[in-house]
Amino acid sequence: MRPAQFAASAIVILLATGLAGCVSMQVQKARRGVDPVPLAAGLVPGASTLQEALSRCGAPDEIVDMDPDFALHYRHLLQRGAKLSVGIPLKQVFLPNPSLETRGNLVRTDALVLVFTPGGILKDMRHEQATDRPLIEDYWQ
Repeated sequence: MRPAQFAASAIVILLATGLAGCVSMQVQKARRGVDPVPLAAGLVPGASTLQEALSRCGAPDEIVDMDPDFALHYRHLLQRGAKLSVGIPLKQVFLPNPSLETRGNLVRTDALVLVFTPGGILKDMRHEQATDRPLIEDYWQ
């Protein structure tokens, strides 16, 4: 093998090894709280008590003073995320240093608010079931 061929082969092997990167994908899923809407299905405004609500739904995330009434606020959070990155071992050599990474998140929140009288009787109940569809789809339809 001639020295020129050897040098060319060495350069090709070095570049191939240096530029061969790795692709990685990371998927994350996090959940906080329990979905309170199905738990509150049996509660009836005007008839259910504070004790019934606490035994069905558990401790609230927040208690709001509404003088003279008060409200229990329950939240359920579901987050899904993904991250995709491409690694190039010799990317510090090249200028500018390219960032080959992308990420995305989807956060969904369900909420339940129970309003009670000072005597502990359920006065009103509101819930919001969040959607996992983007807002823009709902806006244009």
